[in-house]
Amino acid sequence: MSKMEASRTFRVARTTLDDWLVLRAEQGHLLPKVHERRGPLPKIRDLQAFEAFAARHEGKTLAQMQSAWQEETGQRVSDQTLSTTLRKIVWTRKKRVSCSPSD
Repeated sequence: MSKMEASRTFRVARTTLDDWLVLRAEQGHLLPKVHERRGPLPKIRDLQAFEAFAARHEGKTLAQMQSAWQEETGQRVSDQTLSTTLRKIVWTRKKRVSCSPSD
């Protein structure tokens, strides 16, 4: 298939095809660029260790968890950071109470 046929078939400008061919010759692939992560790094990076911590302290409030985290790791974090990280590991703080119907 010629370049003109390909540009008509795929509805792409001929210059775009030329650019893609040059890019493939230079890089060896046409994969999209991988962008660096933006913004600050998360305060709590090891989610598996944090999940184990949350399981050990599941009945505590965020303020109590905050002081326990600081004691265990030596790292001060805000209650908002703890809340955000709990959401990342899909940890719910809702308590389900089963009620039996009264007779």
